[in-house]
Amino acid sequence: MKYSYQGTRENIAKAKKTSEAVSPKKTMETCRAIRGMKADKAIKYLEEVIEGGKHVPYTKHRKKMPHQKKGSPGGYPKKSAEKVKETIKSALNNAENQGLDTENMKIVHSAAHKTISIRKPPGKLRNKSTKLTNIEIILKQNN
Repeated sequence: MKYSYQGTRENIAKAKKTSEAVSPKKTMETCRAIRGMKADKAIKYLEEVIEGGKHVPYTKHRKKMPHQKKGSPGGYPKKSAEKVKETIKSALNNAENQGLDTENMKIVHSAAHKTISIRKPPGKLRNKSTKLTNIEIILKQNN
């Protein structure tokens, strides 16, 4: 599977996680919240989301979503934030291996795409399925 990023290919570092067992909708909103941030600032933000200090504002998937302290609908998607944080760290490691300056990296592309759903075997949990998500992060070095 290819990356969906269509920008320039110089001074960038990529990372992708495939088939992660997290909610696609929550992961899309988490990726939308960190897009455009510097990588270290995004990691701090996601750590605060995991702890429950800050919320992720939901813009698209917010039906029956309560408003948070700042006045916008949102939530605290801990599992999604954890997986996105791991992907950012992987992209930073890739940037370091390429010889790029990891302190000046900015997130230019962050996306989450829904993949297949795995059905659980019949029993007590009938008609339950696990949704899988692909996460991709692309960092670019600021000059």
